[in-house]
Amino acid sequence: MRFITGPFFFALLAAVGNSLYVYSQRKTSLGANPFLFTSLFLTVCVALCLGSYFVLGTKGTLPLIRSNAGWIFLGGFGTYILYIGFYALYSRYGASYYTLYAVSSILTTSVFLGYFILKEKFSAYAILSVLCAAASIVFFALSSRK
Repeated sequence: MRFITGPFFFALLAAVGNSLYVYSQRKTSLGANPFLFTSLFLTVCVALCLGSYFVLGTKGTLPLIRSNAGWIFLGGFGTYILYIGFYALYSRYGASYYTLYAVSSILTTSVFLGYFILKEKFSAYAILSVLCAAASIVFFALSSRK
């Protein structure tokens, strides 16, 4: 199991960050414009990222930006869609519905992007884990019935 400890650590780190985000969004009072909260927390995030950027060094910045401009815009657009979805999901249904996002993310990222677009290899265990993830959507839907 040693092979998974590195990736699991970073996945857990991301999960903790996501939990902090969800908690902050659930505790924030709803306003007429949901983009204010998103813009403000992203401003904090950008400030922290820029601070980290300067700590790590700025060598090679312009060539990196030039060669990746399209990917930068695509990532920004994807993050925009992500936070619209998060806002609608959490403000309307609550944090417990994160299960649907997490499993949908497994299917779209691991299967569609990883396997079909990026041609990453899938073992029988990976396929089995994806099938279990899909089954969890069914079980979650059944648990949400009234």
